[in-house]
Amino acid sequence: MKNILIAFICLLAQNIFSQQIGMVDFDKIKLLTQDSLSETYYPKLIERFVSFDTTLTENDYKLLYYGNIFTENYDPYGRSDAENEFLEIYNKQEYTQAIPLGLKVLEENPINTTVLFKMYVIYYQLSDTENRNNYAMLYYGLLSEIYYSGDGKTCETAMVVIKVSDEYEIISELQLNVKMQSLVGDCDLMEFDTKLQELEKGEKPIKQLYFNVRIPLENLSKQFRSY
Repeated sequence: MKNILIAFICLLAQNIFSQQIGMVDFDKIKLLTQDSLSETYYPKLIERFVSFDTTLTENDYKLLYYGNIFTENYDPYGRSDAENEFLEIYNKQEYTQAIPLGLKVLEENPINTTVLFKMYVIYYQLSDTENRNNYAMLYYGLLSEIYYSGDGKTCETAMVVIKVSDEYEIISELQLNVKMQSLVGDCDLMEFDTKLQELEKGEKPIKQLYFNVRIPLENLSKQFRSY
């Protein structure tokens, strides 16, 4: 009886402290990426990521994207001076000058989908096929994991993002125009203009998508509590 009671208490504690959001088990991801003896140790994965390792698997990209929240460089709302400068030069289409700044931003945190996509565009514009393909691989590898995390049809099955800006990468990739945005529980509800959507025959327009933003909201709450 005593053993059963202990087991029940342990199970209860595990459930209380477990962190699973939709299809993403953050407890498991933390365990896998914080083990320095494992091949999935986060620094090892990052080393492979920045070297454009083509053997990275879907699971590796999942650990890279969601495991980023357990690193000291994770900041879902902040933007460094280097990133601001990079975006300014990028928007001026001064692509060659933007490259070293983009690389500097990615040194700070390689899991930056906004900058990864713009680096892909830069090398596309410069007709550098090798680097274009490299950055496309990294960008779409990460973006795919957001798609895999949920279908976005309800808050319960929302796509799970670690940065609000990642929502807009998905929206841009789907070529959608936001009509209205609202916070519903832990989710950003994005509603789209269906009139502007180019549809294949038999394809239905996307009226709305839910993105789970619990992780960035919790991070923001912690920052406020620290003041």
